[in-house]
Amino acid sequence: MKHTRPQALNPASEASPTSVQLDAISQGIGERLQTLRKLKGWSRGDLGAALGISSQQIRKYETAENKISAEKLGLCATALGVPVGSFYGEGAHASATSTTALTIAKTVDTIPDYGVKKALYELAKAINELG
Repeated sequence: MKHTRPQALNPASEASPTSVQLDAISQGIGERLQTLRKLKGWSRGDLGAALGISSQQIRKYETAENKISAEKLGLCATALGVPVGSFYGEGAHASATSTTALTIAKTVDTIPDYGVKKALYELAKAINELG
């Protein structure tokens, strides 16, 4: 049986992701970063302080204005206490969970009292720990 060598990927070939696809990936990562940050009850400043970067840089990651490096994504995962795969929507029902979580986070974000927001986070955390 004759073996053939794999062809190198040509950047212009269909096998290569397009800039639109890469932008969509960055946007999804940014949205999940924002969701996970809010679910933890952290401001952009809180996450920025944990990573040693500015809150403006966190905003740029969340809005996909800047692409986040693999190293920085790993640091975000560690700071937020989640697996790196969380930013890629990995898991059995990740997209439904992400959508629900984002909706909850956006709703909670409209609550003006930080103490109430923090109490909701602690309540959700306690419910999660019950299993």
